[in-house]
Amino acid sequence: MERMKRFTRGISLFLCIALLFGAVPAYAEEAESVEENDAALIMADESATAPATREYAIASFVEAAGLEGEGSLDDFSDAGEVSALYRESLGIAVANGITRGYEDGTLRPKNTISRAEALVMLSRCLSETEKVQDPIAFVDVPAWAKEDIDRLSAAALVLGYGDGRLGAEDDLTREQVGRLLERLEKEEPEEDPFTYTQKAPNVTDEMCRAAYWIKAGDKKVILTEDEIGELNARILATEATHMNDLENLASTYPAKEMAELQASFTSPTGIYLDGEPVEEKYYEAIRRNIRGSRRPKTASVQYGICTTRTEMKAYPYEDWLSDSSWDNEWDEFVNSAALLGEPLVLYNTTADKKFIYAKSACCEGWVPVGDVAICKDKAEWMEAKTHENFLVVIGEKVTLEASYDQDLFQKVLHMGTVLELADEAPFEALNRLPWNNYIVKLPVRKDDGSYGEKAALISANRDVHIGYLPYTRANVVSQAFKSLGNRYGWGGMLSSQDCSSFVREVYLTFGLVLPRNTSWQMAMPVTVTDISGMTDDEKKAILDETPAGSILFFPGHEMIYLGEKDGYYYTINDVSSLVSPDDPEGGVIRPRSVIVNDLSTLRGNGTTWLSNLTRIVVVE
Repeated sequence: MERMKRFTRGISLFLCIALLFGAVPAYAEEAESVEENDAALIMADESATAPATREYAIASFVEAAGLEGEGSLDDFSDAGEVSALYRESLGIAVANGITRGYEDGTLRPKNTISRAEALVMLSRCLSETEKVQDPIAFVDVPAWAKEDIDRLSAAALVLGYGDGRLGAEDDLTREQVGRLLERLEKEEPEEDPFTYTQKAPNVTDEMCRAAYWIKAGDKKVILTEDEIGELNARILATEATHMNDLENLASTYPAKEMAELQASFTSPTGIYLDGEPVEEKYYEAIRRNIRGSRRPKTASVQYGICTTRTEMKAYPYEDWLSDSSWDNEWDEFVNSAALLGEPLVLYNTTADKKFIYAKSACCEGWVPVGDVAICKDKAEWMEAKTHENFLVVIGEKVTLEASYDQDLFQKVLHMGTVLELADEAPFEALNRLPWNNYIVKLPVRKDDGSYGEKAALISANRDVHIGYLPYTRANVVSQAFKSLGNRYGWGGMLSSQDCSSFVREVYLTFGLVLPRNTSWQMAMPVTVTDISGMTDDEKKAILDETPAGSILFFPGHEMIYLGEKDGYYYTINDVSSLVSPDDPEGGVIRPRSVIVNDLSTLRGNGTTWLSNLTRIVVVE
């Protein structure tokens, strides 16, 4: 079926330009037939982003669908307001029942039209649509429009904003009319961006979008800002979460005793460096570096701020120490990552001055000295880590632009990074005006290692948010999908995430500070359901009542729950290993990516993820 009429031949140059910029629909007649008032209308509203009028949208849809018929506008009291250019098409729309006008007998042709109302009219124009996917469960579609919008969504004609919203009450723009006409003109729906990507079994292209999993009601705020603060305090006070109350840690520590204790570690076995077994002399060198010399019996802690995303390791060393002779992209002793701007309490430095032992809010370990700026005292540290008006990175990564200043040059900011906003920045500091940019205070390490700040610009088009995001189910799912396909990095190595840090950094964008590891997160004082002794059917019954965005656990792994489809239960997670679905007897493979998969996936022991589930955590 031909879904779009071809352009009329002989259109003047003026109308061709107008068509290009969305000024008139694709059914325009010869320029000579356009009355002066219509030409003036085109000239006055040539912006593609301008709201579409009702007459423009309806006429565009009627012509695109190739509808015919004869109808009169005489029964409408404002028929005289209809532009001559659109009069015939609106008559056809009335004759075909596309529009019936308002109860007061008006058409209101010059009014704007909402996206929901326009899509209902478009649906009425199309006698046939081909279902190519399940309809997207938009969270803001009114009941009166749902059937028509589901129909268009199933035909891949409607995509929404990508965050679960259709924007039903937003004004339709001329640009959006043009996009709809382009989709109608195609014999096949637009190429899905996931068509050429490999996926786990039972995962379809549409399942790789956050909007697919977001349901009505998922935009409701779960916890307010004050409630999140109270929950953070309870998590911090729960011993089993192993959180560090940085502000209240002792100001002094037994430096010599700590060094001796840290240096007395048992040499790990089965560890490789560049494919070769690590020799004992390697560990002995680490011990000597930790012990140092002339270390005082007691020392004062220092207070620092991360000036880049850094790794916290169990031992002070620069190499990657793998658990496999063939796997050079694995470092067994990375405890965690700390984000740029994250506060640390600092202890002993190694003898070579390259590493310093640090505690963050959720972990501890050795970090490179060059990645931390030392505050002159606790007061400066408190001020540096306390934010009144701040920007949160909500994209999976945001990169600053190139700069002569190496402290700013393409600095990478990861999801969950928080930076204080500034009111102004001197031109001399940035060599540019801050128009259409956020000005932030970037923590930097001065030449002497002390703490400093520099003004930096983050373009308004970056994926950032003033303050924390509202904590909703929809936002949890949307944030998780921003990392889909990203590589896995044990402990946060490779500038990446592992399963628990993936979840943790998603929740950081709401201001929720979760513990570091899986077992510690399960100990949070929130809603925790123990399903370890249940059958698969019993677990499915509970999952049926579990909201999207909840956290699922089995020993050694965690996932963000998405929902059920056709008897399968789906998650998004950052996974290192699983059993090959193509060869269940062939052993373990390593996806090492953020993926969507279902709980029929097999573990290395040959049992399903579902049967191994032990806990469901709902953070509320």
